[in-house]
Amino acid sequence: ALQEKFAQADLHALVFTAAARSQATTLDQDGVSRVAQIIHAFRETAAQRQNAKAEETKGAQLDACEQFIALRYTTFILAVIIRVRNLVIAMGGLYVFFLLALSIYPFQPQLSIRLWLIALMVFLAGAVGFVYAQMHRDTTLSHITETQPGRLGGDFWLRIASFIALPALSLVTSQFPEIGGVFSSWLEPAINALK
Repeated sequence: ALQEKFAQADLHALVFTAAARSQATTLDQDGVSRVAQIIHAFRETAAQRQNAKAEETKGAQLDACEQFIALRYTTFILAVIIRVRNLVIAMGGLYVFFLLALSIYPFQPQLSIRLWLIALMVFLAGAVGFVYAQMHRDTTLSHITETQPGRLGGDFWLRIASFIALPALSLVTSQFPEIGGVFSSWLEPAINALK
């Protein structure tokens, strides 16, 4: 029911905004815009000043409607972005669990499985990098996140590095057990402290 009310409010705001925008962009016979007429009317009589105040109120209402519409679409876009982030985290976690399962149980053939896991890591990193690059280059998303449209900034590289770090570390430790022993020796005092 709440979503229906929001949808009706969106519809009314869109109709009001479309009508106000079409009025503001039409020109009279002399080619003078309505904005120029409002400024000229403000200088003349008191009655015309009241009309200017009504136009100013209508402008404030137009701004409020535009912000309401923009916020509704922004929440929808951000919900999709959060879902994408959750999928990326799930892919990284599943990859780590695949490597953990391979390390714990001796599946056969080990070499073939490890090669497929390396290929899977490259594919996942490429797919996630491609999706995030498209998101960071998008003009609308750049305006929402206040970044420069069309550029891959530091935030992009940080997201890619944070996605690749744990699966790559897991891959290296599964390939080279002595490196895994070094990491476990670092983590062992912290684990003992938690007990």
